[in-house]
Amino acid sequence: MHLAPGVPILVPAGTPPSVRTAVADLQRDLEKVPGQPSPVIADPTELRGSPVIIVLLYSSTRPAWHEPAVADREARGIHVREIDGQTCIVLEGTDPRGAIYAIYSFSDEFLDVPPLWYRAD
Repeated sequence: MHLAPGVPILVPAGTPPSVRTAVADLQRDLEKVPGQPSPVIADPTELRGSPVIIVLLYSSTRPAWHEPAVADREARGIHVREIDGQTCIVLEGTDPRGAIYAIYSFSDEFLDVPPLWYRAD
């Protein structure tokens, strides 16, 4: 899957502040790699056919978006889903810690931006 510069990030309302901090880091990483800022949106109706990154806590949204294998405490998953005819990268955790781990794992594994790169020499 190709991520276009400025790919939106869907973060549902009620997402904890700790996860939102990790999302801000993901925004920074996405701007660093593709070169354009990615907006954070809260309303799924704003998604109009283009690829999107969705950040989920297991209990936060529609069950069809979740990966059944992501079920244990602090579990995380990174998977691609077709949702309402559009391709979505889902970064999912069963709890805030799992979601944060999914976000940083995505940046590390797929954007080639290691966690805390800005603190490295």
